Amino acid sequence: MTSLDDLLTPSILVYEDRLDRNLRNMQQACDVAGIALRPHIKTHKLVPIARRQLELGAKGLTCAKLGEAETMLSSGVREIFIAHSLVDLRQAPRIAALADQLDELRLAVTSEAHLDAFLPLIQRVNRPVSVMIAVDTGLNREGIRQDDAAKRIAEFIAAEPLTTLAGFYTHEGQFYGHDHSQRTADVDALLAHLCGIRDAINPSLDVWPGCSVSARAVATAANGRVQAMRPGAYV
Repeated sequence: MTSLDDLLTPSILVYEDRLDRNLRNMQQACDVAGIALRPHIKTHKLVPIARRQLELGAKGLTCAKLGEAETMLSSGVREIFIAHSLVDLRQAPRIAALADQLDELRLAVTSEAHLDAFLPLIQRVNRPVSVMIAVDTGLNREGIRQDDAAKRIAEFIAAEPLTTLAGFYTHEGQFYGHDHSQRTADVDALLAHLCGIRDAINPSLDVWPGCSVSARAVATAANGRVQAMRPGAYV
């Protein structure tokens, strides 16, 4: 058996018992709350771990890049969400090929400006895709910041034959450092905001928050308002 002193650095060490415990705990939290788990693979980017997440009950996977999504196909995943502003027309053949190998491909629209580049891309892809609209809920990283922008984007998506609005997502990373009670209160307010935007358009649309640190707060505060979570760093 190799000892730590024998390893060349840098090296990656995986404590398999801790990994499996983390995977099981997150899946259990989602199961108890009635929320689908669609974990972000950004932390591990490894097919064996993604496969294990799916075996434990994950509904699908979230990726940041098209290449990540392509790699994850060998995990057996049937549903992928790419939470990134895709714009490059040269990626159209790859997106089409990815869509052909999945039961559902969801793509993100992060702003009205992004929509202007996104729709020509989808027309070139020439495959039906589901769309999630990003909402900035305080992290100031991506997403719409005016509620009425959601309605305008939704109208454009509805007018495009290849796109179907599936829901709204956010990344509530601003809650790092809060204790559980404060985080739960913050998440409750965040969900009220997201659901208000959704309900003004279509109450049946999905709401997908996504942050490992707030995952248990989301499970506590969800109360039927959350359809899926997308934590990544819990691995």
